[in-house]
Amino acid sequence: MEELLLNGHSLKVVQITDFSESKDIPEHRVEEGYDVSDNQVYKPAEFQIQLEVEESDLEMIKQLYESKQPTEFVCKFGVFEDIVIKELHITQGGSTNSFRATVLLKQILKAKSKMAAIPLQQLQVTPDESDARGGKTATDSQQKQVPSAPEKQENKSWLDSIFDWFGSLFRG
Repeated sequence: MEELLLNGHSLKVVQITDFSESKDIPEHRVEEGYDVSDNQVYKPAEFQIQLEVEESDLEMIKQLYESKQPTEFVCKFGVFEDIVIKELHITQGGSTNSFRATVLLKQILKAKSKMAAIPLQQLQVTPDESDARGGKTATDSQQKQVPSAPEKQENKSWLDSIFDWFGSLFRG
């Protein structure tokens, strides 16, 4: 049996049944009909391990699973940071205080963000007030005369007056 480190704790490994690392290679079709690739995107590493643990180690694994906190994982394949326990299966071992645990670990890939300060003058979000047209006083709105506007007829509602006005436009 070999040992590994999970969250700084040494555990006995019965078997590492699965280890996978992969990457996506996006392809784009060009005008000539060929697919070209210009990038590679790493996918997170995944491990499925079978452990033989005592009750105290099992409690540490359960706490790590429930905490949802990324941790470090060290095995013969290397050192992997930002590992979380995705699945946990526990069965009774050979004795009363030993257990077999199948643990599925997955690496979380974290995005890195950067901030930059850009002065508003460079963005030209608001125009300079010295460029604005107009004065400091309000002006009256301009009155426009419409050559043929409906007028309210006596003994009729506004709506009837407007209908009559529209009718006169199309009749004559």
